[in-house]
Amino acid sequence: MKLRPLFFWFHMLTGVLTGAIILVMALTGALITFEKPLIAWLEGSVRKTERAVGLSEGKTVDHLFDRLRFEYGRNPLAVTIFADPHLAVEVVMGREEVLFWDPSSDQIRPSRTTWLRHLMSQLTAWHRWLGLDGQRRNWGKAITGACNVAFLGLIITGLILWWPARLGPNVWRLRLWFRRGMKAHARDWHWHHVIGFWCGPVLLVLSGSAIVISYAWASQWVERIGGRAVAARSELTSGASLPEIGSPTMTSTTPLSLQESLDIVQRLVPTWQSLTIRVGGKRPDPGPDLLPRSERLKSNHLPKHQRFSTLPSPGSPDEHRPGVASQVFGKSADSVVGENVTIAVRERGTWPLFATTQIRLDPRSGLIISRQSFSDLPLGRRIRMWLRYLHTGEALGWPGQLLAMIASLGAVVLVWTGLTLSCRRFLSSRGSTRLSSLQHPTHRQSTPTLQAGDKQ
Repeated sequence: MKLRPLFFWFHMLTGVLTGAIILVMALTGALITFEKPLIAWLEGSVRKTERAVGLSEGKTVDHLFDRLRFEYGRNPLAVTIFADPHLAVEVVMGREEVLFWDPSSDQIRPSRTTWLRHLMSQLTAWHRWLGLDGQRRNWGKAITGACNVAFLGLIITGLILWWPARLGPNVWRLRLWFRRGMKAHARDWHWHHVIGFWCGPVLLVLSGSAIVISYAWASQWVERIGGRAVAARSELTSGASLPEIGSPTMTSTTPLSLQESLDIVQRLVPTWQSLTIRVGGKRPDPGPDLLPRSERLKSNHLPKHQRFSTLPSPGSPDEHRPGVASQVFGKSADSVVGENVTIAVRERGTWPLFATTQIRLDPRSGLIISRQSFSDLPLGRRIRMWLRYLHTGEALGWPGQLLAMIASLGAVVLVWTGLTLSCRRFLSSRGSTRLSSLQHPTHRQSTPTLQAGDKQ
């Protein structure tokens, strides 16, 4: 029994059943490929500082947390500081709520691309779970996960069927590059084979990585590769012993401020490009001096120079003192990150491009508890991260993202041409069956016979 007809029918029937869902995932995936670069470009001057100053020269991160808790009543999800002094500090309050803080002028600017972030959020929801929300989101994830498996099967069988049954120079030309002058059925067949050849290998990576992302069992199977041992380096190095840090006197009653923690990490990793502190966005615990919400809202209408009159002025002895926020909020800014401070460090010229170093330190003693880079992770975890960023193309930078977008658009054309070919095959088979039944009837048709005396 020949296997090629089985592959063909599996390819056609699977494509017809899952084509619409694959079309939605491919189109939305192509549209969100350059989400981060596009948003950064459209932000323009909002994410720039008025003048190039470091955090040591301008306001501190602790002051930023004080302002956020004062104006918004909650902590941010994450704060990212960039080594480029011309870039403002990025403050993530939510998926679609991002602020930019200029340390030189103490301005907090809202993002000008909120509409684009909302649009990308909706496209991502359609890409992952067909735009469903609530309890129906699980159904959407199940459908897209199954279609990812089906898409992988389509790519594998498609590459098998691409190989011509009969070899010849004209056969290869029809399958390797585009030709003009074709119409309807011949054009769709030609495009399906040419685009499938060039986009197939990339789509194989995209669909395979999508399965690992979609299913927990697949992700766990990958992470078990090479064992589960975690090779994080535990350094337990005091901030006082680090080069160029000095020797601050530290006790349990005078914990490090966030700015001092960042200074330690900057000196520990001189080639840093960005530092990210993840907080969680929780509301601060109410203290005896926490302003009521009505007072906070009332203060928002005051002039800027009066709004923060209760905060320490620049250059005052209290500005950099740990725990100074408790005078206004009842809780110091250094305590918002938890018992230990975890800072994600992205370095210049690192490989892979998505690699970060996680540094945990004790804010009370100044000890570096652990330092875990990408190479310290278990093999399975590293493979899992590679698959995650290969799926978006970010693992190879903008060329990889461009390749992923082109392949996704190619998948849209593959689905469209595949569905049109299947419809034409179905309609032509019905037409030929009907014509065959008319030319070769399977049953005798009774015709009336004329009796003598009947009129014709």
